[in-house]
Amino acid sequence: MGNDLQENENTYEIKHIHSSGVRRGSQDEARDAAHLELDKEFTRQKTSLRNQNWDVIISCFGVSFTGFFFGYDTGTVGGITNMSAWLERFGHYNSTLGEYEMATPLVGIIVSAFHIGCIVGGFTIARLADSLGRRIPIGIACFAYMVGLSVQLSAGHGKWYQYLIGRMITGLTVGANAVLSPMLLSEIAPPRIRGVIVNFYQINTTHGILVGYIVDYATKNKYSDDRMWRLPLIGGFIFSVVILPFLINAPESPRYLIKQGRYDAAKKCLARLRGLNLDKLAKPQPSPDQLSTLDSVDAELRFLKENIHYQEQRQRNVHFGQLFSKRFLKRTISGMCIMGFQQMSGIDYFLYYGTKLFKSVGIEDSYKTSIILGAINAAMTYVSIFVADHLGRKKGLLLGSVGCFLCLFIFSTVGVVMIDKADAPNYQLSGAIMIVFTCLFIVVFCCSWSAIASVLVSEIFTLEIKSQAMAFSQAFNWGSNFFIALCTPIITARIGYAFGYVFSGCMFVAIIFVYFLIPETKGLTLEEIDDIYDKEN
Repeated sequence: MGNDLQENENTYEIKHIHSSGVRRGSQDEARDAAHLELDKEFTRQKTSLRNQNWDVIISCFGVSFTGFFFGYDTGTVGGITNMSAWLERFGHYNSTLGEYEMATPLVGIIVSAFHIGCIVGGFTIARLADSLGRRIPIGIACFAYMVGLSVQLSAGHGKWYQYLIGRMITGLTVGANAVLSPMLLSEIAPPRIRGVIVNFYQINTTHGILVGYIVDYATKNKYSDDRMWRLPLIGGFIFSVVILPFLINAPESPRYLIKQGRYDAAKKCLARLRGLNLDKLAKPQPSPDQLSTLDSVDAELRFLKENIHYQEQRQRNVHFGQLFSKRFLKRTISGMCIMGFQQMSGIDYFLYYGTKLFKSVGIEDSYKTSIILGAINAAMTYVSIFVADHLGRKKGLLLGSVGCFLCLFIFSTVGVVMIDKADAPNYQLSGAIMIVFTCLFIVVFCCSWSAIASVLVSEIFTLEIKSQAMAFSQAFNWGSNFFIALCTPIITARIGYAFGYVFSGCMFVAIIFVYFLIPETKGLTLEEIDDIYDKEN
């Protein structure tokens, strides 16, 4: 038993040879040489997408389409809950105003119920990643999404609670995929472009938001009956089906396959990630380039087997409380705070209730304003996909926190001074200033917290705690989201635009947090990032 433990420790120390210069024998030297060659191979990879394996990149984009579910819900829910047909079906008639309405707290509960499902999905469906792999649980989650939509569509008059339950079920899907998709993408993406690949998820999220805004606007203007709010929900079925072919074709995580002892499948997967199909390998004699690639694949397979074998030994005693042990505490705090700050930046303050916010400053058709904000959000995401890998994780979050703080502070101050406390509010001037700074905020957010947070969290956890830690971190994301969705309509009804100071204050705290606790992980392999944290401990 003691010899086995010593052997496992020796295996783990192999990964540290390159940085420490320690030599431990001829066998270790041979393995070290293989790892050095592997590092050189990573170095030779170009950051330009045109030099990458497009088969894998397209599959990754398909997997990341799960982000569209979250974005589409975010884009549609604010408009749907303001539609006259939806209020007539689930609200009550106000004889004084002569129209249907719903109590503000109830609207907040219905919108935020989605995030309860997200938290549960992150801790249930996502946990299947350890036993079923990454792809199958994603498929299960997509099926749950269609069930949730069916429950919402079949809700009868006055049965707002059934609609609420349906939103919770769709939340299961988004919560699970928010853990599973970045996890899979980070494990199959080449290190040099991992930030770009993982950000595919965010691209699809912003696309979903924009499409949701457009669909709401189109159905609101075209229909006056229940089709006004039902057609946006039916669109969710289409998107659930679109992802299936991509999911079937996507490679499974080689780390999961190795963990399951499926070494041949892992080797084929690693070869495919390097653009080599082992089933169609040139025979009888592979080309020199193919042989070189095979050597790199074999070296990486040996390296991952050793590393995963070590982590499995430690994982046998890992439980949820282990996330707060000395070894993992900093990672756990970093993950949950990064995901919490991403939402407490205030982005959903605008995305969920932008329709109401801009209507309050005199903009009659606020659905059009939401489309403009959604278009800026989607367009800037294409710029932001290169930020995480070129600007760096730490520097990007620092600059983003400063920019978001300034935009939110000015937005809130204008709202409080020129609208809430003004005797004769100038809606035209104040509205113009607030929209400008809202647009600037979205630009800054997209190029920082939106682009970097999910990438960073997918990188910092070791395999032994990854599924639990990512689910826990994501829970803080959904918890913050729940707070915003539930409290925004209630609090803004009481204190108006001063609520924006809450988010600007969070961004000020984020500046301090990122500066002192977040390491730079740009361009590092997942194992090298482990070394950074292990050395600190």
